[in-house]
Amino acid sequence: MYYTHLTSEERFCIAHMNSAKYTIRRIAVRLNRSSSTISRELRRNKGKQRLISMIRLKIMRANTNRYSDVKRGGLISPYIN
Repeated sequence: MYYTHLTSEERFCIAHMNSAKYTIRRIAVRLNRSSSTISRELRRNKGKQRLISMIRLKIMRANTNRYSDVKRGGLISPYIN
């Protein structure tokens, strides 16, 4: 049987969409995953603190990466209109 693990981006999306009160089926459709996969992930990470900490960690990493790109003279065009 072939299957793939959820990526950290998918877990972040699940946590974010769950906190925004999306239904399990709607999350599953958006991520092109089975609703049972989403349900299991939410059940495993039932503690809201863990979901919230995942979101905060992801935001912190994104902010750190943006800052380091600017500091190194990297591309920042996605952030400029």
